[in-house]
Amino acid sequence: MTETPTAGSNRHPESCFNLIDFCPNYRRRPQAWFLIPKYQTLSDLFEQINKWLESHPEWIVVSVESIIYDPDSGFGNEISVSIGSLAKKGIKGIRLWLTPNKNGQPFQKLGLINVVPKLNGNNINGSNGRTVWSPNGHETIEEMVIRVNNLLHKKPIQGKIISVETVSIPVTGKWEIDTESSEFYRDSSSFAQTLRIYYEYGETCMEEIGLKDFVPSSSSWDSPLAPPDYESFASLFTRASQWFRDQPSHYRYLNCQSVEVPLMSKTANSDCKHPIDSNLSLLIPGKAEFSLKFIRLAYAVPTRGISVESIKHPEIVLNCKIFVPIRHKTSNQYETVAATKRKMEAWLTITGARVLSAETTFLKLSYCNSSIAANVDSCLTSLCNRPNDSHHIVTYRVYLDGHYVEPPTRLLPSFDNELSNDESNCCIS
Repeated sequence: MTETPTAGSNRHPESCFNLIDFCPNYRRRPQAWFLIPKYQTLSDLFEQINKWLESHPEWIVVSVESIIYDPDSGFGNEISVSIGSLAKKGIKGIRLWLTPNKNGQPFQKLGLINVVPKLNGNNINGSNGRTVWSPNGHETIEEMVIRVNNLLHKKPIQGKIISVETVSIPVTGKWEIDTESSEFYRDSSSFAQTLRIYYEYGETCMEEIGLKDFVPSSSSWDSPLAPPDYESFASLFTRASQWFRDQPSHYRYLNCQSVEVPLMSKTANSDCKHPIDSNLSLLIPGKAEFSLKFIRLAYAVPTRGISVESIKHPEIVLNCKIFVPIRHKTSNQYETVAATKRKMEAWLTITGARVLSAETTFLKLSYCNSSIAANVDSCLTSLCNRPNDSHHIVTYRVYLDGHYVEPPTRLLPSFDNELSNDESNCCIS
């Protein structure tokens, strides 16, 4: 197995942050171009993850996520920019976000639960006896949450939930969804939205999960041909933060996830207050001209029947710090992933920020309008650019508890000929 630790991490107690990637290695390496390679499975990765955690008890996992990277170019885990369209085939790995184990607790052992949407019989038989998948022919996300909570009520997890994420997995054959596969094909015709629950083994916690979606609202322009003006990510996140602050003290924050779904041209150009149904468990990209991001906030609450009066989690003020690779003025090249990680680690160490969760996202930029700050704050992405007219960069969204003063630039890693600070990172409160 290939492990890609945080480049530039000093791994000493003064550091408040680290991350490490676990990427599948070949089970069978192709000896000729026509042979199909075989990669390690998700279970193989978690076996390696738990071995690593056992040998590194100085770190505690605060968040877990799936990552997709290009095994040929390294974009996604080693390279920060990809020119043109993303590769049709990607490889899925697991990224752990870590903080120091300052309380001397025993090393962690992680597990996971995959929840795949079930069919409900509303699909249509197409030509040649093939089934045509309908977006309404499957369980909704809400129904999947209810089903897994019923299971947790009968058979609680032997441990504590860390993160919950929605993972897009290609659908093949007769509703075949391979949650163990490490391969991801972006040109698949349909994707099932699978819930993945990460937890650490330990004392049983009688908890259920909850998901709250925040979909950007839209307002129309004067021009009938212009797409609507969608709510910004900053505004969307402010709503999410306020919503969680208004919840009872027995709500335990888990993580936030930026979910991106295809948006058809008719919807994108209509004055619709609800442009997408975030509750659907099947995505059919088709020939979508746009995609739209929304925020999915995951939380845990006591299992029904458990008294909540004595359960009081500390109040948190949810905040978001976004780190992006710096683009150099002279060469117009982006800094490496390692440099962005060093910058992120330095900022978190200097501010002493408390990390609640984190995620990795890809941001598409066109060369005609390549303002990073503007694109980071936009929930709408155009998919119509020709491959050579656009590029993708890796960004990191770190979700924090509280507000923090920006440290002096002299205390952060310096890079020659970098662009202004507005283009290098964003802070959303």
